[in-house]
Amino acid sequence: MESIDFEPVECITKGKDIINLISKRGTLEILCTFCCSNKKIRFNELHNLMKHISTKTLASRLKEMNAKGFLSRVVF
Repeated sequence: MESIDFEPVECITKGKDIINLISKRGTLEILCTFCCSNKKIRFNELHNLMKHISTKTLASRLKEMNAKGFLSRVVF
């Protein structure tokens, strides 16, 4: 079995970043929507599904998740 070297401080920092992102409003709902769908979802479709989340909040969460590697963005 191969041993994996890691820095505990780095793991804790990344873990805190993930928890901070997931705990923000709308993040889990967005992730669940993408996980439960087999098709690509456009921004307006997602916004129509989540009327209770403002456009600004939705856009910022998607940008954050894209930056952290949770989602990938494709421009059509």
